[in-house]
Amino acid sequence: MIIYSASPLDALRLNMAYWSGAALPGYIVGAFDFPLMLPAIAVNLWMLFFAIGIVFIKALSPIRWLSAKVQWFLDHGEQHPLEAIGFVGAFIVFIGTSLAQLIQRIA
Repeated sequence: MIIYSASPLDALRLNMAYWSGAALPGYIVGAFDFPLMLPAIAVNLWMLFFAIGIVFIKALSPIRWLSAKVQWFLDHGEQHPLEAIGFVGAFIVFIGTSLAQLIQRIA
């Protein structure tokens, strides 16, 4: 059994040779392969964006919990939920800006 292991540069060269037609002479490279690859690329991109969305929503979960606590703390929090979200957002921006300035002064 022969196991082919190549560096990433060798794999890139082999891929370029295939797509240029040098690897398989007489074979029309783009005629059949590329149109069949478009649905596969679309599905893979959709899965990637779906995974990024899940991670983003999971990252927002603590912010939702914190805004509910701030909403309870405000006088008219039940009638004005966006005000609580604004306070939480301002707090996050303040902490992020403070950390950025601290890192800039240290570096």
